[in-house]
Amino acid sequence: MDQHLQVFVTVAEKKNFSRAAEALHMTQPAVSQYIRTFEEGFGVRLLERTNKYVRLNKAGEIVYHHAKEIVSLYDKMQNLVDDLTNKASGTLSIGSSYTFGNTYCRISLRKCATFIRIFSQLLLLITHQRLPV
Repeated sequence: MDQHLQVFVTVAEKKNFSRAAEALHMTQPAVSQYIRTFEEGFGVRLLERTNKYVRLNKAGEIVYHHAKEIVSLYDKMQNLVDDLTNKASGTLSIGSSYTFGNTYCRISLRKCATFIRIFSQLLLLITHQRLPV
């Protein structure tokens, strides 16, 4: 993902270059340079700056709204790819008492079937037994 988007969103949310730099584990001058380059790319200032705060202007509000959405979509995409490449495998064992198992496991069979389709590399063992009284 373009680092400029994340830096811009963080500055807009923190309303301060120093706090944004701290959150991003960057230096304040590096954050300022990212914002300067980002604004130059649009050909317009996106932030109003004073000694006490940083605030989005009208153009900044538009860019922030879309940048936030893009960052969110990128994170979602990354998670989906991670899920695909880091599939769970092995055995998952679930045990229950006889009463609980008879009552609730039947209800959950559809959920188990869906689980097995999603995690095809996983062996699901479900056991329930009557406990001695």
